[in-house]
Amino acid sequence: MTLLGRLSQLGPEWRIGASHVNTYRVAGHAGLLLASAVALSLAHARGLSVVLSVVVLLAGYPTIVAVTFVRKLITGRERLASFHVAIAYLLAVGGIARVAGAPALPYLDVTAVGVLTVLVVGRLGCFATGCCYGRPHPRGVAGEAHVRAGLPRSMSGVRLVPVQLLDAGVAGVAASAGAAGILMAAPVGWALAACTVLYAAGRFVVEFFRAEPHRRHIGGLSEAQAISASLCLIFGLALWVGWPTDSPWLWAIAWSTVAAAFVRVLRAWARPDLVSVSELAHVAHLLAPWRTTPPTPFALRAGDPAPSASLASRGLMVSASAVPEAGPGVGVVSFSRCERPLHRRDAGRLGRLAQELSGASRAHAIASAAGVVHVVVEGMTHRTGRTDAL
Repeated sequence: MTLLGRLSQLGPEWRIGASHVNTYRVAGHAGLLLASAVALSLAHARGLSVVLSVVVLLAGYPTIVAVTFVRKLITGRERLASFHVAIAYLLAVGGIARVAGAPALPYLDVTAVGVLTVLVVGRLGCFATGCCYGRPHPRGVAGEAHVRAGLPRSMSGVRLVPVQLLDAGVAGVAASAGAAGILMAAPVGWALAACTVLYAAGRFVVEFFRAEPHRRHIGGLSEAQAISASLCLIFGLALWVGWPTDSPWLWAIAWSTVAAAFVRVLRAWARPDLVSVSELAHVAHLLAPWRTTPPTPFALRAGDPAPSASLASRGLMVSASAVPEAGPGVGVVSFSRCERPLHRRDAGRLGRLAQELSGASRAHAIASAAGVVHVVVEGMTHRTGRTDAL
């Protein structure tokens, strides 16, 4: 079994005796303990006050509670947003240091590494419970046990990009760079800049593979991408004037991210995404009955309903119907758009999407002259069993 397959066996819950423990909570608390140890060690290496370092660490818990509470008041959803918590915590640390009469930057350096350490372990909990999930991909991870923990039922059994692990890797690289800078006596503020720019740039890329429909988008960018680009702009300007030190590679990464965000906004305005995350959720819901509730062996019958959906968010029209005359497990999924015709170059991507969401073993996509893409899916079988990875 691959490493990805082993990680997928973590499961959303651990059974300890007669009780069940949520894996996400275990990972979160483990991350906080590890981050505390890392932060205190780096603070000692920098010669910072032990008492003030402990106070800074203790401020993390009320910051998480406060940010989550405010976010729930604004959005109506109780959801932990890592970017919001990290920014609020760093601002709180800066304020605490100023009130204590100590320079803020050394403590911000250490705190930035600690925050990313929490994220590395916490994302393992996200992966185990199925939240913050990615887009369908044939070499992704599929599972059904995650549905009761956070994964939508329409995505049960669909192979998804493990964006949680990608994000954990990005956070690990950024935290390692920041910690190395502190231990190698880099200028004060360098670790903060390195952690922020590296993680923001990596998160900007990872966001392209995420698929939760409830996330807000601004001008073609997800909220996290907009925050990432803004942070890179701020630190890119700071690095341009030589703060905290001359670091051409950090400067290049920051401004490359800003440029990518600008291009993304222009492209989204000129030619929107083929299938947005909200439309993806609708298509998954439409095709879920073919994948999750068939008899065994799977066979589409003439009496099966032919579900259809009109996705008003961007005008994507989708219909699906059984073709029992062609044999068992054969169906047709048709895509079209109100505002523009679909082209041959769109057929391949829509074919792969229909194959993954329907559970088919084969898919053949054809683009008609009328701008409609028809996808014939074959060999659909019910996906059962534990989470697995190819």
